[in-house]
Amino acid sequence: MSNLRIDNVSAGIVFVYDVDTGDVLWTHEEIMEVTDNQEHCQKQISQSDCEAIRTTTAQIYPNRKLDFLIAPEDFTLRENTRVTVDPYNKTLLQQTDEKQSFAERFAEFRTE
Repeated sequence: MSNLRIDNVSAGIVFVYDVDTGDVLWTHEEIMEVTDNQEHCQKQISQSDCEAIRTTTAQIYPNRKLDFLIAPEDFTLRENTRVTVDPYNKTLLQQTDEKQSFAERFAEFRTE
C-alpha cells in the first residue's frame, strides 16, 4: 500500500481594486490540491474565475468602478504590508508598515 501525499499550493492570487484610487478592496488566493510531491499547480486561475471574483466584490462595493489584477507567479504576500495597484501601469505596489513586530504593534498600549 503506497501513501499518496497531498499538498495545497497556490493557483494564483487575484486583487480586485478601485480603478480610480488603486485601493485593493478584495484579495483572493485560489488554492489547489496537488499530489506526488508536485511543487507547482498545473491549473492557473482563469480570467473567468477573476471576473466572478470581481463581480462578487462589486456587490459589496456597488459605487466603485472595479478591475482585477492577477499577481505574478513569484509574488508573495508579506506580513505588515499594504498592497495597492498603480491604476495607470496596472502593477502591484507593496508598502511596508514601519512597525514590523507583534511586540512593536502593541507597545503603544502598554501602561508602565
